[in-house]
Amino acid sequence: MVPPTRAVKRRNVDVDGNEIPDSKRNKAVPEVEKKHNALLFILQAHEYLMSQFNVAYKTNIDEIADLTSILVTCHNYNRQTSNGVGGLRVLITESYKFKANDVEKLARPVALELNEIAQLYGFRYSRNEEDRKNIGTLSSILSLIGGYRHRQNEVRLGNVVIMRTKKNGEEQTMELTRFGLNNSHAPFLTGCSYTPSLHSSMKQSLGLLTILINLVMNTEEKYQKAWKDSFCQTFKLVPNIEEMANLLAGSKSKYSALIRQLGDLCHGFYSGCHAVESEH
Repeated sequence: MVPPTRAVKRRNVDVDGNEIPDSKRNKAVPEVEKKHNALLFILQAHEYLMSQFNVAYKTNIDEIADLTSILVTCHNYNRQTSNGVGGLRVLITESYKFKANDVEKLARPVALELNEIAQLYGFRYSRNEEDRKNIGTLSSILSLIGGYRHRQNEVRLGNVVIMRTKKNGEEQTMELTRFGLNNSHAPFLTGCSYTPSLHSSMKQSLGLLTILINLVMNTEEKYQKAWKDSFCQTFKLVPNIEEMANLLAGSKSKYSALIRQLGDLCHGFYSGCHAVESEH
């Protein structure tokens, strides 16, 4: 009879054997109730929008995605109005309308109603520090849900361009070949066709090379730090990655050969992993 194995308790210690906190352990305390309330708000918000735009079936993915887009826009409008900054405050005038399912509605009354629904679940658009944290949690969840349609389009149509700006109904995109990348790098370009605001709000959910392109295209230092951090975290096993991040930041396509090599590194690692799996 094989004796039962005892569970091994592991402790992180320093060179002298003294126990210290594990730097890899997530120190953030999961705020389950707050996230639960965020999901409840999102569900009720969709119910409200379905009634406003005469959407009958929750299973109609395209129509629900339209409503999600309206919800995200209203959320950002309410947030920017509270903070006193942002382009949506100017874009959404008193006559501006949302359209979904061939139904048009004035945008501001819809945003106001969603603001009131949000308050029922503890989400208030204000400058209060606690309220800002709550809205930050809601923003993160909304970004992930709002990114569904963009990701669906990438899967259907491919990702051969990256969106630079979207303003007044006009999109400016850039071909990825300018950075020395091609179709073989597509698995690492998740999110490249997302809007710039989505890029900023969900950095760690983007593809490795999408993060890299955002790093090289951001020429303002105040935006570079966050992309440097994401880039270094993503490519942390690459030697001298911090020096590389400093070199690439804001360089645009100047170092396209290096960008291509990093893309090939990702592709080679991915192919190698698949080869090992096939052998087993």
